[in-house]
Amino acid sequence: MRARAGFLAAFTAAHGGLTLALMYLGRALARDRLVTGRAPGEAEQWLATLQGVLTSPVLLLLGRFPATAHWFPGLFSALPIAVNSLLWAAAMTWLLHGRGHKVSHLGS
Repeated sequence: MRARAGFLAAFTAAHGGLTLALMYLGRALARDRLVTGRAPGEAEQWLATLQGVLTSPVLLLLGRFPATAHWFPGLFSALPIAVNSLLWAAAMTWLLHGRGHKVSHLGS
């Protein structure tokens, strides 16, 4: 049980950190592209696709509601990212541990 909790916490932190980093990088690239007027490159499109995968399903669903910015102002905007990362971690924990399998056997 302790291994599952540790995996859950580590995966949530890693997923959330990667999501935030990709969001920041994507916005920085878009800002630079808009200043220069050039079209998005292949790397930027790939980054947007990866960001879309990592932010689904919670942020994808919240993006459909225009009032989302009012629900999560300022630093509270990290709350949906944390919930999304926790959902991903729970799904991975269930996939890896849910049927009684241990993560350690995957490497051997």
